[in-house]
Amino acid sequence: MNSESSCPDDAKSVTRNLRNLQVGTPVRSGYEYCNMMYTAATYLVEKETGVKFDDFLESRFFRPLGMGSSNLGVRRAQAKGLGDRLATGHVWRDEANRYDEFGCWHCPEAQGAGSIMTSANEYIKWVKAMMNQEAPITKDIYEGLIKARVISNPEYENMRPLTSPTLYATGWEVHTYRGHMIVSHDGSVPGFGSTHLFLPAFKFGAVIFGNARGAGAVASILTYELIDELLKVPRAERLDWDDFETRLQEKVNDTEGLEKEVREELCPSLEQPEPQTLPLSGYTGEYWNTGYHGMTLEDKDDKLFVDATDRSMGFTLTFEHLAGQSKYIAHLSDMFEGGADPLKAQFELENDRAVRMGLHLEPEIDEFIWFDRVEQK
Repeated sequence: MNSESSCPDDAKSVTRNLRNLQVGTPVRSGYEYCNMMYTAATYLVEKETGVKFDDFLESRFFRPLGMGSSNLGVRRAQAKGLGDRLATGHVWRDEANRYDEFGCWHCPEAQGAGSIMTSANEYIKWVKAMMNQEAPITKDIYEGLIKARVISNPEYENMRPLTSPTLYATGWEVHTYRGHMIVSHDGSVPGFGSTHLFLPAFKFGAVIFGNARGAGAVASILTYELIDELLKVPRAERLDWDDFETRLQEKVNDTEGLEKEVREELCPSLEQPEPQTLPLSGYTGEYWNTGYHGMTLEDKDDKLFVDATDRSMGFTLTFEHLAGQSKYIAHLSDMFEGGADPLKAQFELENDRAVRMGLHLEPEIDEFIWFDRVEQK
């Protein structure tokens, strides 16, 4: 739960709540990225050192590396008088043909999974220390951090030309391009995108930040253009990275194609959605899951609707009935960027009244996450 909710989370509560969440992939059996595990790692640091994580980063990393303007979290940067230097996030609105702006989001419950307020000029100091194994990075730490742990993409989907499969290490990803090792990690939150990387054999590193999520695609283009330049690849042999990335983004952002898949999985061979005949009042109310907490289902503009903007990555859900008064598509809209990503949703009914709500919130888990309807007091 975010800092604006009635019961905000922190690193301790996030860590303790892990016991209530279904395991998507058994330990060491496959790749599954999870922000919460980074947050749990920061709680371990706090417990072992007795120091808050933001103070730990400042004393052990930022100050020794000369990163005097870098901080963990928006509030800490503002408290140091750096608020006017914080970048503004942007999201493109097709319907209005313009960018909308919003500020950096304060998310202490997600510490460890980003939230570093910094600049490219300062963050490159961290990349340099990592690449050259300079204090506070030792040879043993370096080798441990870049050691491959699991294949990130065992299905080889959407691989870039001339690259190897990506291996996830410890907070870094490792792959090769044209036979040369690249150590990197991307970042993406609403309104912002980034990457940082280095090529050990060439002692070449880079940091690329942008204040729109689309900056991630631009960063990828720049990354491979820079590496081609570094490797002195003849112009005639270089790929058109702009064209490749454009086509890749169109593919991964194909919401219409994804919705067709979701419809087919929920209701095979259904040609047209069936009408909603049960009153929405039979569904509205409070629902509860111990791990995912409460959700309030309401009637908004004659559609079932959930406002979950109190979550760490806030969103809303608008339900579209498909069949049987129980099967729906829930369209997820990010609280900052909008959108309508389709999720499978299903209700269990007793006497024409919903008693449970299932949402397919976790792509790595085949089953629904079930919320029990609770009586209002």
